[in-house]
Amino acid sequence: MIDSLLDSVILIDHFNNIRKATRFLADLNPNNTAISVITRAELLVGFEKKHTFVRIPYQLP
Repeated sequence: MIDSLLDSVILIDHFNNIRKATRFLADLNPNNTAISVITRAELLVGFEKKHTFVRIPYQLP
């Protein structure tokens, strides 16, 4: 069961090396955490602009 649905803000902060966001994500149970299709699309568009490839699953491993 999914307990946490992540917003793009926390993920963007993590990818921008903001430690507080990274620590927050590290404390989550990956089996109970997911992102929405909208958040996934926002992240993919952001990475596309930076010419960076990253695999973003709908549910964290």
